[in-house]
Amino acid sequence: MYQLIALDMDGTLLDDQKQILPSSAEAIKKAYNAGKIVCLSTGRGLAELADYQELFPYLSYGILISGACLYDFVNQQVIHEMPLKEKEIKAIIDAVNNRDIMPQLLTKERSIASASHIRHIEDYHMAVYRNMYERVCDFVDEPLQEALTLSDVYKINLYHTNTQEREETYQRLKDLPLSFAYAEETSLEISPLHVTKALGLKTLCERLILPLSQTIAVGDAPNDLEVLKTAGLSVAMGNSRPDVLEICDLVTDDNNHDGIAHVIETYLL
Repeated sequence: MYQLIALDMDGTLLDDQKQILPSSAEAIKKAYNAGKIVCLSTGRGLAELADYQELFPYLSYGILISGACLYDFVNQQVIHEMPLKEKEIKAIIDAVNNRDIMPQLLTKERSIASASHIRHIEDYHMAVYRNMYERVCDFVDEPLQEALTLSDVYKINLYHTNTQEREETYQRLKDLPLSFAYAEETSLEISPLHVTKALGLKTLCERLILPLSQTIAVGDAPNDLEVLKTAGLSVAMGNSRPDVLEICDLVTDDNNHDGIAHVIETYLL
């Protein structure tokens, strides 16, 4: 019997308009009230979850910022964290210096970017997030220089103008002790070494003394692959990338229909 479900956000729990379907919200409430553990598994931090606070009372935990931050929604506190080191941030700065790349920093409570980049966000294939970034980001002139002044930078997202530029950045950084994930159309997500959503799920289950075999993970994108391989039951959304569809145990409806509700009602409740 499955006891925990870990839900990706973008492309999974959220539809194409970045909204939670009523059927998904209702199923999550039913699961929580039935004593099940409902967990987010997302690259987002708390700042980028602000639009969905009405769901917080029905969430137990969050594997946030791609696994670098485990958050207890009930007690509203971080229970495990792995920030980037200063020397790692400096290496990232060297790799992107004088290149047309939009950096974004994620800390426990902040999303940090440059206003000049947000004004041209479509150049980095992130226009769907414009409204959110304009509302939740703290704007600074040089986000990566700002990162050197902070002790809780969990992840740096680098948004590129095309996939070739992303590959160039990866090639420059791949030999460093960091974790990388391709996301969105041209994003390279950079986290501390070994940090993934999968590690977040493992760490959470160790704390809960819960076998991984009793967990479900649901996702749609390459940055979900490791956690999908780790969970007891892996479920791909109908809109998933081919590499995700290939490795999952099941495929549910897409994120614009009732895929999440179906998984919760069929396999968790």
